[in-house]
Amino acid sequence: MMLLKMAFRNLFRQRRRSLLTGLSMGGGYMLFVFSMSLLEGSWGNLVDIFTRDRVGHIQIHQMDYRATPKAHRVIKKYGTA
Repeated sequence: MMLLKMAFRNLFRQRRRSLLTGLSMGGGYMLFVFSMSLLEGSWGNLVDIFTRDRVGHIQIHQMDYRATPKAHRVIKKYGTA
């Protein structure tokens, strides 16, 4: 309890320093949140672009392909072009 009293007394004794420290910590946290949201949005767009251009959101496999995926177990192309 005495340590808590000393801590609050020290905070209120140097009000300007405490305010600047609090503001800088808050600003740093806001920059961190902004950068993380920017990163998450970029990652989401990257995944969406990749699946749209390369693999697709839906894949068609043979019935037992997912249990034991092998490169030679693919659906053969129907007909000839």
